[in-house]
Amino acid sequence: MSYGTVIFAQIAQMFVFMAVGVALFKTGRMGGPGAKDLGSLLLYVVIPVVIVRSLWTERTARTTQVIVETFFLALALLALAIVVSRVAFRRDGLLAFSSAFSNAGFVGIPLVEAAMGEGAVIYIVCMIGWLNALQASVGVLMITGDRASVRPRAVMTNPIIISFALGLALYALGAPEPAFASDVLATIAGLNTPAAMIVCGSYLAQVKLRDFATSGGVWAVCGMRLVVVPLLSLLLLAALPWGHGEVGLALLIAASAPTGANVAIYAAQYEGDYKTAVLTVCATTILSIISLPLLISLGAAVLLA
Repeated sequence: MSYGTVIFAQIAQMFVFMAVGVALFKTGRMGGPGAKDLGSLLLYVVIPVVIVRSLWTERTARTTQVIVETFFLALALLALAIVVSRVAFRRDGLLAFSSAFSNAGFVGIPLVEAAMGEGAVIYIVCMIGWLNALQASVGVLMITGDRASVRPRAVMTNPIIISFALGLALYALGAPEPAFASDVLATIAGLNTPAAMIVCGSYLAQVKLRDFATSGGVWAVCGMRLVVVPLLSLLLLAALPWGHGEVGLALLIAASAPTGANVAIYAAQYEGDYKTAVLTVCATTILSIISLPLLISLGAAVLLA
């Protein structure tokens, strides 16, 4: 089965969970506060557990090399996305944020697992760490335009950053992973895909079709986030000696994911355009069922050749 087919099948499954979120919201079984609480569970528990679990592994020369390489590759890919998005949307920081930052955690992780296996998540943990640090700093600056709004403490206390540091410490120390801990972490990590898509479905249930038709900025973000940024990312990976093989393909999957749900959280927190933020999350997520299989098929042909 080709990578594109695997990605398509996984996205289709994710859309089923999203439909559950829509149904729960529309029938009043889950309101805004419930979706917010589920989002907090994902941010503060599930994704941190996924990161710690992926790094809590046997220390080998190859794994160390992968962590070092992906640390710099992920930063390069995110820097590229930020610069390109800032140039494209220089007058609208919220749209630039939406274009620059993908949903590497909630969407990228299950897609990488489906395409390359559970152990491949380690290829994108550095990207997830960098992405959250840059969202809380550069991303906030994009939305507010005010350097004073960037709080270093908020970056350092981000649960994703803390879990990344903890995972690296466990890896560096070569700490053994007890079977009981492994089972508990695996169970919690399994919540990532269904919970994340249910939350996304609750977002989708709150918007109207006519809102998509009247927002040109949202469609511009779709083009940048789903086509331009991924293609430029593929070119960069193909040009770099470390960017080939399954490592490069995993990073491409994460870089090609739709807009991260955090854009809505930050928009609400810093008085940005929350409605537009939600529209970009929903629109890019829906259209990714077309863009991702095509891009990953192309990426596999280039990076695995």
